[in-house]
Amino acid sequence: MLNWCALLVDEVQAVVQGDPFWESYLTQLVSQRYSPFALHLAILVEPYLQFILDARKTVESRFSARRRAPYESVRRGDVVLLKRSGGPLLGISQIADVWFYRLDPKSWKTIRAEFTAALCAQDPDFWKQRRHASFATLMRLQHVRSITPITCAKRDRRGWVILQSPFDQLPLWEATRPIVLAFAGRIASGKSTLSKNVTRALNWPYVSFGNYVRQVARSQGLHCSRQVLQDIGATLIDQGWEGFCRAVLSQINWEPGEPLVIDGIRHVEAIDTLRQLVAPSKLLLVFVDISELEHEARLRQRGLTKDEKLERVETHSTEAQVRAMLPGIADLTVDGNQPIERLLHQILTWVKQHTVVAGTGCSEDVIGKADRDTATTQ
Repeated sequence: MLNWCALLVDEVQAVVQGDPFWESYLTQLVSQRYSPFALHLAILVEPYLQFILDARKTVESRFSARRRAPYESVRRGDVVLLKRSGGPLLGISQIADVWFYRLDPKSWKTIRAEFTAALCAQDPDFWKQRRHASFATLMRLQHVRSITPITCAKRDRRGWVILQSPFDQLPLWEATRPIVLAFAGRIASGKSTLSKNVTRALNWPYVSFGNYVRQVARSQGLHCSRQVLQDIGATLIDQGWEGFCRAVLSQINWEPGEPLVIDGIRHVEAIDTLRQLVAPSKLLLVFVDISELEHEARLRQRGLTKDEKLERVETHSTEAQVRAMLPGIADLTVDGNQPIERLLHQILTWVKQHTVVAGTGCSEDVIGKADRDTATTQ
């Protein structure tokens, strides 16, 4: 789950405390690795959102010209958070029934005959605005509850967001050959932010070369400046790659054969050593590339400039291989200029292609159902 998603869910859990149904149901959904249900965020315009909260509108619909969430991405039991378009989160609901339609004259007639009242769609303009749609999802809602308004940090224009897929973790935790994901990229490429979001989405353990080096610096009473950290890193490398990598892995209670996310790869030797240490797990290297223009913009945000000092930092022995060698051995290169949501979706989908679900003998790309396009109708 992305940072803003996780924070949103935490706030929702807090405001439903004391509700016999929602306190228990929501806690189970977000805390169990193997939850069979998903968590969604629906963006609604007025007056339809208030109609739902007032129990006048009992069926929510989504019409689209292309296949996009929630089409074939929702099921009975899923939870839908209700957000006002351009405003806060105002409600929570559970899906009681769901219907999917590939629209043609017959299905249009069925929908209008059976759902007009439940949709509060007596106004002819409702149907006129959706006349070019090819797909429709209709969801009967139950356990609808208004909540104290919660500000949502969502910034994109999607009208429907899958916050948590019911299968995000199960296929990866139950893989016959677990995956270890390693992340590399230039300073300010966004690799650490991305790796932490992947960690949260998969609920996997996480270790970082940078965190370990900072830990060593603090234990020696040293200031954690970049120059100091690079010098310590160089010393650790001189003492031997196996010892260095084992120390990084020992930051958490982790055993070979378990999944893992490793941040801060800067050397080919680190990858070669880690592949031996994490066996029988399969180590995959993700390289986060970034354009020079975006790189300079992010450096300015951090109060840095593209000057000779930074050039010396990037040519230090601990950084020299990042641009020169790691892209050539990466299993996947992603465009760090893209929004974090899109990168996360890309990586999770890619990981599933390298995963075999235990007991089924096939990979399952359910994350691929998450739609990143803008919802054009409500």
